[in-house]
Amino acid sequence: MAIGTYQQIVTLDTPSGGPLDPPTWYCAPLAEGGGLLTLVGHYHAGITTATRVQFHGRTFHVDSVIHRHARAFQTQITCKEVFD
Repeated sequence: MAIGTYQQIVTLDTPSGGPLDPPTWYCAPLAEGGGLLTLVGHYHAGITTATRVQFHGRTFHVDSVIHRHARAFQTQITCKEVFD
């Protein structure tokens, strides 16, 4: 993916409400539907399966994290929407 395609910005935090460093992440949605969301963006070491993602006013819980390429160039996450 070209760098200019990461035009969406999401907010990242933990279930306790604590922000990550950095608390925002530029990314691009790859797929969305049925409460599932796949995002890809620049490498972010702080994203884990304990991370929550705020995207377009909706809250998602990270189900999986893939650091793509040998030098951790990209991070791809799959999320499930939280309905609390």
